[in-house]
Amino acid sequence: MDAVGHMLAAQSLTPRDQAELDEDLAAWGIKPTPANEPDIFEVWHEHKQALLWWCQGGGQLKFNGPVCTGLDVLALQADASLSGRTIAPDDYQRMQLIARQVAAHLNSRTH
Repeated sequence: MDAVGHMLAAQSLTPRDQAELDEDLAAWGIKPTPANEPDIFEVWHEHKQALLWWCQGGGQLKFNGPVCTGLDVLALQADASLSGRTIAPDDYQRMQLIARQVAAHLNSRTH
């Protein structure tokens, strides 16, 4: 790994969190695949904070029925404020990019 990248490992889920995730996946018609090892992937340094924010629950999405309409900016702002997180404009832009990609993926499964 070069000096630009960082390695992140997915956090383990509690049994309750896993059950909730399995229910959410089932609602989207996605069958969970059990993993023996946490997924590890390389992340560019400039994306690290936004990705950590997303993974820590800052990635609130809005839905209109089964359709994901994108990032819930008010929920995101409340999360940042209540958690004491300092937000750089670039991190907000990266959160929007993540949300657009996730929304496009979720919405492609509803057709």
